[in-house]
Amino acid sequence: MLLILDGWGLCPVQRGNAICLADTPNYNQLQQKYPATVLDASGERVGLPEGQMGNS
Repeated sequence: MLLILDGWGLCPVQRGNAICLADTPNYNQLQQKYPATVLDASGERVGLPEGQMGNS
């Protein structure tokens, strides 16, 4: 299964982080049940200047 979650970012800081503060039971269940990884999708890693976010 491949999920592309446009606009969904992961950050260790919880204060003010909508993803951490939201109730996400389906996402949490998928994370626990299946292997997962995190990709860098901004800046130089995708051919943009450092610090620049991509768009879709």
